[in-house]
Amino acid sequence: MISSSSPGTVAALVDALRYDPFYVTITEEFADDEARRREALARYFDYSMSEGARIGRLVVRRKPKPLVEAWISMVKCLQITLGATRSRLQARPTR
Repeated sequence: MISSSSPGTVAALVDALRYDPFYVTITEEFADDEARRREALARYFDYSMSEGARIGRLVVRRKPKPLVEAWISMVKCLQITLGATRSRLQARPTR
């Protein structure tokens, strides 16, 4: 098991998912340039895996079947959002 993204894992994700309708949609601005589209997908997957490792759960396995899972729990998302909101409110000047 690997605990962070690697260039090989990211490249495999790009190859495996580049024709998935979701990933086609989020990269449609690069539809006319496959190299830029692949680069955008690689950045997206690398970021997603990094976030999963940092604030959620990341599982990368090569055997018996290749697998990548990046999870961020809804509770963690809410904690991050509430923390950011609290910080903004505390930073506001009082009237």
